[in-house]
Amino acid sequence: MRKILAKYTEEAELAQNLSPHKLRHFSLTWLKKQGIDDALIQPYSAYESRKSLEVY
Repeated sequence: MRKILAKYTEEAELAQNLSPHKLRHFSLTWLKKQGIDDALIQPYSAYESRKSLEVY
């Protein structure tokens, strides 16, 4: 996954590398901003508790 992200980061000429962690953070933040309920996001977040999603 890291190699794939590095390849596309380079192709897109992004200033920063995109790590799997940054991608996960971006995805969860985007879902929260779309108004998706925490109960639907939590199974994909790798967090055991919905309360942990409050950082997003």
